[in-house]
Amino acid sequence: MLKETDFHKEEMDKKISSMATEAKKIGMGLLLVGGAFAVAYLVTRGIFSSRKPKVIRQSGNGVTEVVLREPGKESEIVRMIKDQILLFLMSIVKEKLNAYLKGIEIKK
Repeated sequence: MLKETDFHKEEMDKKISSMATEAKKIGMGLLLVGGAFAVAYLVTRGIFSSRKPKVIRQSGNGVTEVVLREPGKESEIVRMIKDQILLFLMSIVKEKLNAYLKGIEIKK
């Protein structure tokens, strides 16, 4: 009776440890994919965000002035270069994610 109990306990421990290992692998994969998309989002937002007017406070002779400086309009060439940079970065992220996911499939 004690042998059966010990056997079942060992089997349960093995199953629990294998489930924990699989959960860690899945969690790490999700974390990697989420991180990659977060970086891609931040880069995209940084490149394509519209700039707000800058407020500059200047004090002279005891008088404080507020000056609004409108952002300059970017040229088409600059916009195209930004598009190409973004496409390049997104392709790198895509390749890295595909390599990671293929590595997970091969291990299974």
